[in-house]
Amino acid sequence: MKPSVADPIAFIPLQEVGCERIDTTDSTFRITTADGIDELCLSIRTLGLLTPPILQAAGGAYRVVSGFRRIAACRRLGRAEIPARLLGPEASPLLTARLAIADNTGQRALNLIEQARAIRLLAAVLPADDALGQALGSLGLSSNSALAQKIGLLAGLPAVIQEGVLAETLSLAMALELGGMPAEDGVLLAHLFGELKPSLNKQREITTLATEIALRDGIDLVTLFSSHPLAGIRSAPEMDRNRKIREIRILLHQKRYPELSRFEGRVAEALRQLKLGPGLSVTPPRHFEAPTWTVTLAFDSTAALRDAHCALARLIDDPALERILKKTDF
Repeated sequence: MKPSVADPIAFIPLQEVGCERIDTTDSTFRITTADGIDELCLSIRTLGLLTPPILQAAGGAYRVVSGFRRIAACRRLGRAEIPARLLGPEASPLLTARLAIADNTGQRALNLIEQARAIRLLAAVLPADDALGQALGSLGLSSNSALAQKIGLLAGLPAVIQEGVLAETLSLAMALELGGMPAEDGVLLAHLFGELKPSLNKQREITTLATEIALRDGIDLVTLFSSHPLAGIRSAPEMDRNRKIREIRILLHQKRYPELSRFEGRVAEALRQLKLGPGLSVTPPRHFEAPTWTVTLAFDSTAALRDAHCALARLIDDPALERILKKTDF
């Protein structure tokens, strides 16, 4: 039976270490994405350091295996020395990784980026014949190997995409899609989605339209979104984000399907000329890909319903409707 992560802890010596000897710039074992230490400072000032960090000797200094925020809090409090558990340089990389991960999973549920860091850290040192899912499960993470491999990819993506995942403006699937693009294109869309916060479906629509336009025209997305009027929409101070999203989607659709867009405009104008009234609206099929149109009656009284019904009767008898449906002479 393999020893548990907790078993070796009792054998790791606890010593006082000078804070100046701790190298917090080495982020090899950093799992946490949190930066704030105010509450931690208050706790340490009041109760002391309840859980000593784990350090590993590296040259003449110590690198952090766990406890980055605790060390930062102690430094802010002016502590010259702190108690820490010390690993020698000969410590197994697998043990060291497991200790770093377990210290974090034992405190809280990890967000996606923290999971990605943990997965990448463990996968790099796990023996080839060990199952990644089982190893993660023993440390309090999901044992689904396929999902873990996808999550692990997040740790290698540009910072702005990771920030989008943390802010929940990007899903795992969208983050991976942006990460698979040329770096500048993925970063541009990540910034755009971070600014405007469109829904996942609208993110997919914008991404698909933009990449298809760029491929057709032989340009990159940076060039596309720097062109007029797209650049002006994004920077327009008078537009709220919902209007910007709508205008960007409309413009991309027009650029991607210019003939269809012109036809949609003619249909819209023909429908306006029918003067249907406030209680009746006619909606063509999206992109005219299906044959079915939609008629909507809106009313707040029987009189309003009667008016809408009369308007519908007039519409059915109007020859212009037949021409619209047949897409001729309008």
